[in-house]
Amino acid sequence: MKRDKLTAERLRQVLSYDPLTGLFERIIKHHLSFTGRFAGSFDQKGYLHVRVDGIQYRAHRLAWLYCYGDFPKGEIDHIDGDKTNNTIGNLRDVTSLTNSENRKSAHRNNRAGTLGVGSFGGKWRARIMVKGRAIQIGTFESPEAARTAYVQAKRRLHAGCTL
Repeated sequence: MKRDKLTAERLRQVLSYDPLTGLFERIIKHHLSFTGRFAGSFDQKGYLHVRVDGIQYRAHRLAWLYCYGDFPKGEIDHIDGDKTNNTIGNLRDVTSLTNSENRKSAHRNNRAGTLGVGSFGGKWRARIMVKGRAIQIGTFESPEAARTAYVQAKRRLHAGCTL
């Protein structure tokens, strides 16, 4: 696939990357973008995309390539959960499972409105995913109590948890 052919050398010929700000700038003119200008645009999910040689890449993957010389083996996880923070210290190469364990917010359809908590038989159930398996934490009288139990379990079971 053409996307896999981008090298760190080619990337460094067309863009500069600041690992402290996480931003890319153009070194050479690209269509309507001029040198010295911020490179990229945000997609509907909030990720920054940058076009190189006519192909669009997520900026966090380019940051990894720029700094380490190869594309990541797995997924890039934004450690602080902020997908706009592409500073190299905020990025780590992880498996899909590890990346999903770093979620900071509940899915849109979660009625409790909080990660790891759902209604269950008139009470509130807390559960957590660990290595692809659901672990039941317990049932509670309030969503707040279930949330507290979930956060405690998350800190204990998920390496690098920042909740």
